[in-house]
Amino acid sequence: TVGKWMAYGCPHEKDGREVEFETVNVLEWMYDEKPTLNVVKNRNDSDGDSFDRLDPEHERARKDAAMADKIEMDNAVRRGELVEGDQVDAMNAEVDSIVRTTMLSIPAAEASALAGEKSVRKVKTFLDAAIRKALLELERGNEEVDD
Repeated sequence: TVGKWMAYGCPHEKDGREVEFETVNVLEWMYDEKPTLNVVKNRNDSDGDSFDRLDPEHERARKDAAMADKIEMDNAVRRGELVEGDQVDAMNAEVDSIVRTTMLSIPAAEASALAGEKSVRKVKTFLDAAIRKALLELERGNEEVDD
């Protein structure tokens, strides 16, 4: 809401990432801009006092838009186009674990092949091939990949 108010011209001072508001200026601005902010001014109520109320048409439109968004998201979930954030987090954690385990297994699996090798170039080439093989296995769902 504050971001929208700033976009609509709410008086503020910005210093880098910090934003400061002077209450008096903001209140004056709000009073002058309430119709823009979806509030209806009523100056003559039965007691002679002035008061403000929300614009019912705007609020109904907001509610309808929110309901339409919810229905669209529910339909996207049913079609498999949208997944809950918790499910994505769980899948990512599982993938991360598999990748970590696979990559950490390379030294143990390949150490004997490199024992006694003195050529840095050969070690680098061998390790590069082992890492690429492990990544290819991950890509193919951990099925065995021939050299």
